[in-house]
Amino acid sequence: MIATIESIVAAGSYTTLAGLLITQFSIDLGWKAATVSAGVALNMLLYGVTAPFALILMDRYGIRPVAIGAMTLLLVGSAVCLWPNPLGFNLAWGLLIGLGTGCLTMAYGAHVARLWFPRSVGLVSGVLTAAAVVGQFALLPLWTAAMTRYGWQAPIIGCGLLTIAATGLNWIWMGEAEDRRQDRQGRKVPRQPLFLVVGEVVIDLLRYMRRRPFWILVLLSLICGATTNGIMWSHFTPAAVDCGITVEAASFVLALIGIFNVAGTMAAGWLADRMSSRVILMVVFFGRSLTLLWLPLIFWGAFKPLCHACPRERH
Repeated sequence: MIATIESIVAAGSYTTLAGLLITQFSIDLGWKAATVSAGVALNMLLYGVTAPFALILMDRYGIRPVAIGAMTLLLVGSAVCLWPNPLGFNLAWGLLIGLGTGCLTMAYGAHVARLWFPRSVGLVSGVLTAAAVVGQFALLPLWTAAMTRYGWQAPIIGCGLLTIAATGLNWIWMGEAEDRRQDRQGRKVPRQPLFLVVGEVVIDLLRYMRRRPFWILVLLSLICGATTNGIMWSHFTPAAVDCGITVEAASFVLALIGIFNVAGTMAAGWLADRMSSRVILMVVFFGRSLTLLWLPLIFWGAFKPLCHACPRERH
């Protein structure tokens, strides 16, 4: 469990780092947001697309080799990103780090919860999702302080150190956990041939695509990704800086989001074991819709007094 949490925290720490780096790139390197937009977009795409295939590989070869392989991609990608070259950054951030984070985030935690904690899937999934939120948001003030003092390479190195620690924990502990994998009936999970697993996934997917709830969940996931990944991960910090807010203040706001997200995620996981998930989703997305409608008013209402310090306003 500790190895899984550390892996998710390490992978999550990369996901929101782009918004922080884009701002500093413009100051230190003269790069515009468009310079690295392709890598950021590819990173988000692979973050979502990679997960189901990673789970297939975990079923076939075990969690430890796939997790260590993903963290190797993160480490190599981090090393390439330290070299200030736009093409290298776009390829490394988009391809390597996108694949690595896609293997070790939401679906990975749900997979572990399903295999090892079948009687408390909701609660464990909530805890592991909270671990992702810690990596995504709660660490941002630390990365901001490191970047302010040591330069834009510092947060990338910090994420790399977390990944090295997670790799060691997976190597030491995850092998024993793999031997204890059990299904819902308490039997040891056999390792099926890869083509059987892929065929089963495709058949299930085609069957689910004919059902209305599947497309409703797809739509909800698209909304969640567009608002969380698109707005908060990559664009909130640059937008706040454009309005005259400091990077430190923007990072603190995102950290607060992460703190409340952890509480909400764990509460939702606990409730999922006790009540209908449909009711939980209705309440959560109703609250999200109100918040999104209110966000522009909050942004311009609360931040506009500070925008007078923005050079754009003075001209």
